[in-house]
Amino acid sequence: MYLQAAIKQVRDKFIHLLRPLPEWIDFMSPDFLMLSPKEEYKNVEQACVTLFEIYIGLSKVFDKNNKFLNWEETLAHMEGQNKYSLGQRKNSKTQKALAKYIGEEASKKFIDETLFPTYFY
Repeated sequence: MYLQAAIKQVRDKFIHLLRPLPEWIDFMSPDFLMLSPKEEYKNVEQACVTLFEIYIGLSKVFDKNNKFLNWEETLAHMEGQNKYSLGQRKNSKTQKALAKYIGEEASKKFIDETLFPTYFY
């Protein structure tokens, strides 16, 4: 697929900027890239914008073909979203950063209910 080829190009171009993934991030796609752009920030930013534009373009094509309208695929996407949200909740840095501004209890509630919600069916 075109998107995977574009991701591979970005990975190859910025391989020297790749960071190891934290253990809590095991829910992400195998195509997930974690970079430390430093002085190459503008180049990385442009590459990310290009990948996003490719993704959006492909999403429009799939939507026109009613790709995601059957129940099984909808459930699969909900399961994927839940896996993502539950995985993101394991990132203690997010909770610690928010807690500094809004308190521990409020930050946990915001993360669980708003920032990384889960969907049940």
